[in-house]
Amino acid sequence: MGSEFVIPPTPTCVEEFSKEWLKYVMDDWFAKNDIKTESVDILNFSASLNSLQGLLSTTYIIDIDFTVDNKDEQRKSIFLKVPLTGPSAQNFKAVNVRENSMLGQVLPKLQHFIDENCTGEPSGQGLRLQICNFPHCSLNTPV
Repeated sequence: MGSEFVIPPTPTCVEEFSKEWLKYVMDDWFAKNDIKTESVDILNFSASLNSLQGLLSTTYIIDIDFTVDNKDEQRKSIFLKVPLTGPSAQNFKAVNVRENSMLGQVLPKLQHFIDENCTGEPSGQGLRLQICNFPHCSLNTPV
């Protein structure tokens, strides 16, 4: 009898963060950095509310200390934005969908286009958009 993978629910407060959830959201980042998620041991993490909250979401800062194959302790800091839920969220749903698309698809594609087609920077460096690295981006993760 096979077991199905269950997506861990997105935390709604600092106390709900878990190693299981962090490994889930960091899985793509680990893969992009040639790290097998199974070889990661999260040693410690701390989560706190971001000091500047917006109107459309609750935001957190999470610092994660981990090792890969029990070697070389590393630290990764991530920013988590949890969209509003419930009746008040319905007014902003379209904004969240557009933001998710912009950050997860449009801007990375634009950066790729710039990398492939724009040359001639005087510094020898390509033009870089100021976009964050997104280890996980989803509006479908259960809350």
